[in-house]
Amino acid sequence: GVAAPAYATRATAPPVLDAAVAPAVIDAGVAAAAPDAAPVVDEVVVTVRSRPPGAAITVDGHPAGTTPAALRVPRGAAPVRIEVTARGRTAARAIVPDRDLTLELTVPRPRGAGGSTSTSPGGGDETPF
Repeated sequence: GVAAPAYATRATAPPVLDAAVAPAVIDAGVAAAAPDAAPVVDEVVVTVRSRPPGAAITVDGHPAGTTPAALRVPRGAAPVRIEVTARGRTAARAIVPDRDLTLELTVPRPRGAGGSTSTSPGGGDETPF
């Protein structure tokens, strides 16, 4: 089979990472490659924030911690799908990881939760550093 890509996380709260998905050692916010890890590839940092904070993040379907977080993603021209899930609802955005950027996603409130929410059609805005 094909191995899942590794996404290293630097988060404000300790990230929850599956060792099979992210074979990295997190130490004081800095990810170090495991001894048997593949060579380091050119990466970009995608900072993911959400409303509400604490949403679960997935990158191309693979768990990548909780918001807010700075994810190290391999640089490339192919789109990458980033999703955040909270309160049983998901907001998503496809990005091209060709530069460092900040992605802010608002998870829609459940119907009948009160208040008004406005979101852009893509579910959030991406802002370059």
